[in-house]
Amino acid sequence: LLIRALIQYKLRKGRKEWTGELPKIGYNGAKLQDSPTFAFLQYALEGMYFIKMGHEEYTCYLDDSSSTLRGMTLLKIMGMEPKDLME
Repeated sequence: LLIRALIQYKLRKGRKEWTGELPKIGYNGAKLQDSPTFAFLQYALEGMYFIKMGHEEYTCYLDDSSSTLRGMTLLKIMGMEPKDLME
């Protein structure tokens, strides 16, 4: 529960600090809420597979293009990259 709370904190903090316009990455293509939850992040990353190919080299497999946009935008909001998930 502590890890989930820390991740949710990082997601909400990043969302509040976000200055650009967000793509519609919420549920059913809606605007992202001001206080996204860990459950939403888990939903957003569902179907994403990150594979380490070598040192600092990763590839990502996704179900569809909307998953790519949603997942990568949320990682960007949190100030993370796929390599941060792998290490």
